[in-house]
Amino acid sequence: MSRSRSFAALGVLALGVSLAHPSSAQEVTITDSCRRHFSAGVAFMREPDGARDEDAYREFKAAYNECPSWKILGNLGEAARRLERDGEALEALVRYLDEGKDNVDIAEREQYQRDIPVLKASVAWVTLKIGQPGAMVTDIRTDSRGKQIHNRYRALDPELKIGVRPGVHQITVSVQGYEPAVWEFEAASGATLEHRFELVKPKGGGSPDGPSVPGVDPGTGDASPGGEGERPIPATVFISGGVAALGFIGFAVLGSMASGKRSDFDAKNDGSDPAGAKSLKDSGESLNLFADVSLGVGVIAGALTAVFYLTRPEVSPAQDRGLKLTPQVGPDVAGLSLFKRF
Repeated sequence: MSRSRSFAALGVLALGVSLAHPSSAQEVTITDSCRRHFSAGVAFMREPDGARDEDAYREFKAAYNECPSWKILGNLGEAARRLERDGEALEALVRYLDEGKDNVDIAEREQYQRDIPVLKASVAWVTLKIGQPGAMVTDIRTDSRGKQIHNRYRALDPELKIGVRPGVHQITVSVQGYEPAVWEFEAASGATLEHRFELVKPKGGGSPDGPSVPGVDPGTGDASPGGEGERPIPATVFISGGVAALGFIGFAVLGSMASGKRSDFDAKNDGSDPAGAKSLKDSGESLNLFADVSLGVGVIAGALTAVFYLTRPEVSPAQDRGLKLTPQVGPDVAGLSLFKRF
């Protein structure tokens, strides 16, 4: 289906003042808002970098909902077809020819009369029995190259029928207060499929507004006395961790200084100054000893830090009272602070 064909139909509507409604004798008033939606839809389909079909579909849909004239249906059907909303595309294009009758351009009518039977033979009709109104339905089709095409539908009724393109599909139904339900299937050309979704409440007794959180009063959001406790990090973890860091830093600094003394000793140890060489050797050995001690302190403190962290006790909200030591780190401050919870 050519893009110019659908543009031509839209241009006629944009110039009109009022058009007869296809299903009644009432007239359809063409509002400024309708014209803005029409123009936006055409602009999206004529994007120089590639048609923005999803945006165009949204604008044409909004235009038709506000001004239900048959002249929009050609554009709406073409945008829906490009998005693989084949059921909607088929319905819109059939109505476009039926309601437009002789007002549709002859060449355009002949082209659609060739395209519609092909679309009708390939579309797979899927009936989703959800059981709850207001569901959000997401359809993901994966083509032979692994590309995914996403479409979303709002199910206003407990049952929804959609026409999809043949291929592998994954449909997810989301209803407030229930776990998302997923159905995966492969649709063949012209198939008629049906699936009933079994919606279940969230585990843990979730409410329609969302799953409940253990230990939290749903009315206030505060921790309840009988709720699940926390495992706060004790001050010993921060203290031993700090000692470990200092130990490793000391080892790196002292080791570097000892290495420098070693280089100086090698340069001095030529027999010209035995006393000076001996002094450098003694200093280097002392620095090596202190570096080894610092490394030992870092390793021991690091091990204690891990033990303190992994074995920290659980504290229930009712027990979480009294003084607490908390680390404070920021651009202008680093240290520990004490606070008391009542």
